Amino acid sequence: MSLFFWPYMKKSIYLIFFLLLLSTSYGFSQSKIKAKKISVLPEIVFETSGLIYYNGFLYTINDSRHGNYIFQLDTLGNLIRKININNAKNNDWEDLSQDEQYIYIGDFGNNGGNRKNLKIYSIAKNQLNKDTVLADSICFKYPNQTNFNNNFQNHDFDCEAFFCKGDSLYLFSKSWNSKVSRIYCFPKIPGNYTASLIDSIKFDFLICGATCNESENAILLIGYKYNKTRLKPYIVKIKGFNNNNFSNSIVKAEKINLCLSQTESITCSDNNIIYIAREGIKIKNIVISKPKLYKFPYICK
Repeated sequence: MSLFFWPYMKKSIYLIFFLLLLSTSYGFSQSKIKAKKISVLPEIVFETSGLIYYNGFLYTINDSRHGNYIFQLDTLGNLIRKININNAKNNDWEDLSQDEQYIYIGDFGNNGGNRKNLKIYSIAKNQLNKDTVLADSICFKYPNQTNFNNNFQNHDFDCEAFFCKGDSLYLFSKSWNSKVSRIYCFPKIPGNYTASLIDSIKFDFLICGATCNESENAILLIGYKYNKTRLKPYIVKIKGFNNNNFSNSIVKAEKINLCLSQTESITCSDNNIIYIAREGIKIKNIVISKPKLYKFPYICK
């Protein structure tokens, strides 16, 4: 080998080593999940930002300033009905979760990092046959936040993902600055709480939705990597966690075969089908992408 080429070979070797290191950090995979498009969602859920599967139907919400409604859809994405939550306000609804008795709505979107009215609404499932329902409130604050100035997308106290497990609610922060998703928990009983910071996981993308698969003792997160020209969606699977220890569990992330996709909603059906929803995108009132519903089989490995 000519010595002339050796410096370039060294750089290539270092680059290959670096890429291999990246691909193994937290089980990150270069493969893509092949999500199948089901349908374009109705215009009324253009900013769908939460998803659950319950009793054969999907339920979703819109995010901030788009009304205090839960929307019932069939699994093809057709609108069945909308349910008004009479005593709730949509400051910035971002995710849905559930247990056997209740649906939970996360009103914790916090782009500016300046909110002091973070809460989660709980709605009894036995009310869902009505057109108008009432909710209880679970209010909380972060234990480590002292600055409440408006720092638009320049802080670590935004949140768009949570799930219910046992007697607690678990939140994954959308950390614009550090990309370290901090995990908080507090009781699911109505009241006022200071959340407990229990763990954290470093990602190189933003976490925007979560669901719990109780039978697998697994959490699925959804999110995207953001820059000025594109959005790259990812799925994260956290499996085998115990005693609120998430970072030492098996953590695997994979890309989804979607482009320009603000994927913010994920849920798992009874027969282990994963449904994800992506928001529509508008720029200056021009529709760039319509909201869509996708599915793929549950990630077993």
